[in-house]
Amino acid sequence: MIRQLVASVSLLALAACSIPSNGPPPTLTDAAQVGIANGPAATIDSEWWRAFGDPQLDALVSQALAGNPSLAAAAARVRLAQSEIRGARAGALPHISVDAQEQYQRFSEHYIIPPPFGGSTEWVGQAQANLNWNLDIETFEMLPLAAGKSFLINFYDAGLDPPQYVRYTVTGSEKLALGAAEVDCWVLATEGKDPRGAAYTETYWISKKDHEFLKEVDRFNGTIRYKIRMPALTPDVRVGFKI
Repeated sequence: MIRQLVASVSLLALAACSIPSNGPPPTLTDAAQVGIANGPAATIDSEWWRAFGDPQLDALVSQALAGNPSLAAAAARVRLAQSEIRGARAGALPHISVDAQEQYQRFSEHYIIPPPFGGSTEWVGQAQANLNWNLDIETFEMLPLAAGKSFLINFYDAGLDPPQYVRYTVTGSEKLALGAAEVDCWVLATEGKDPRGAAYTETYWISKKDHEFLKEVDRFNGTIRYKIRMPALTPDVRVGFKI
């Protein structure tokens, strides 16, 4: 019995260690046989997923494509987020505005002003500097400005009561001197009449590269008002006024 067991184990060991005989060598498959030969690439349908005939897959892909922004839309969203951040920090970014006007006025001789001014006609001018920040400027920085574009924006303004839609149009572009450099800007303008019928114009300079407000010039009731972001753009308000 023991001899038979040893013999069986030996036979199993030999079977486990046996080496198969050499067969025919493997052959290489030609590229043309598997459809990858050199030649024009196969045309893929732009709506290839419809070949599966699955309505649920069609609905999912359509939903994904509808919510997938283009590069321009994605860039606009980035600019919007950046403008919201700048708006949140607006308190730390002051603006300087200057109001100036001049009138030719006659002083009554029957009032409290004594001669020689009483009864005379004189030029009377005044100027006022203000340090402020107007948040509607942030709205202009978010607009996708381009040549010839117009925007209708519902604004509340102290001179426009109640709020109303105002048309702003990109009238062109202009380079502003900023220190030793020049900044290429879009020029955004609007015009209209206030509730009293007085005409006004507003013009804004927005940098093309960073979409930043740099300068504003308003004309209303014989008054010229400037708003600037940087001292290098401060205008000489004495030009055009008799001092």
